[in-house]
Amino acid sequence: MKKIFLLFVFMMLLTGMSQAKEMITSVSQLNNPEYIIGTDGSSPLHYIAKRFFPNAKFSYYTEVFNGYAALKTGKIDAFVVNQSEAEVAINNGLEGVRLLPEILGEPINIAAGISRKTKIKNLKEKFNAFIAELKADGTLDEMSERWRAYKSGDEIPDIKVPEKSDIKLRVATTGTVMPFTFYADGTLSGLDIELSKRFAAYLGAEIKFEVYNFSSILTIANSKKADIALSNLYATPERAESMNFSDTIYTINPAVLVRGDKTAPVKNSKKLSDFYNKKIAVVTGTIQDRFVKEHMPDAEILYFQSTSDCIGAVSMGKADAFCNEELLLKLAVKDNNNLTIADGYLDKFNYALIFGKNSKSDKLRGEFNDYLSRIKAN
Repeated sequence: MKKIFLLFVFMMLLTGMSQAKEMITSVSQLNNPEYIIGTDGSSPLHYIAKRFFPNAKFSYYTEVFNGYAALKTGKIDAFVVNQSEAEVAINNGLEGVRLLPEILGEPINIAAGISRKTKIKNLKEKFNAFIAELKADGTLDEMSERWRAYKSGDEIPDIKVPEKSDIKLRVATTGTVMPFTFYADGTLSGLDIELSKRFAAYLGAEIKFEVYNFSSILTIANSKKADIALSNLYATPERAESMNFSDTIYTINPAVLVRGDKTAPVKNSKKLSDFYNKKIAVVTGTIQDRFVKEHMPDAEILYFQSTSDCIGAVSMGKADAFCNEELLLKLAVKDNNNLTIADGYLDKFNYALIFGKNSKSDKLRGEFNDYLSRIKAN
């Protein structure tokens, strides 16, 4: 039996939290060993933070929503971010934080990664010509302004992309970087997704999106698995030594996020009953959707494409809880110590493997069931 649990943010007042420190109003305050700065540990944002704050301590977060949660709960004092990404998060429900007015250094160039193994002839030259046209007629500026003011519910304009073509454009992306590439109601959206569709229309190509973890996106862009990678990629001289970048598409500003002036910890709770009328995240198409509807009829269900999206929604405060099975949530809590699991569970369900309906699969199913009986018994 699998048990269905709720995962939710557990914002605790920790001893030594920096709320006892002076309010941070300028980046100049942060170059001090008493402050802890959050970064992703590997991108240009990380190296900029190390350059500006050589005397500070650092903590690393591969997922941006974990950094947001660490900042809100006082584990870190500041989080170095992509300014546009943080602004959109704040506009769409991220509370208890604010951006400092200063920008850290120079803007960072963003480009597309072009596969050297693509079958589309002169793809890099064609993409650069396409970007030059969008810059010249103002389309790119309009897109950037529109997506950086994104509000939940905004959609990509209708772009006519061929359903069938001799040219197949495979776009690698991550779906995790709002407002550039993210899921909205289970569908990929964002500036980079719109740009991809416009480029496919420009080429007269069919388009197929492939979603990868950010840690593998540069490797994928150099492989035969994709023709182009669009996911807010930082085009630095160091990365250009191994990556075939396009011309610069747009730039982003490195900025610093700190806690808001009146950030208060949320009420601690571990009772299921406290969440019956709250916002509950579920992965679209899963059995958890049914359990929440049956046992929490007054709850508002929020649908997401993946487990990581649900955990991110809870960490950012967009959802109050995430419903899933026990083992998965225990792993999530292990990796995200700003989260905890509610007491009790919603329901139980049987978990089994699926076999084909043919003689070979029937034989294999019998062997597996015999094996299962033995390991249960011993």
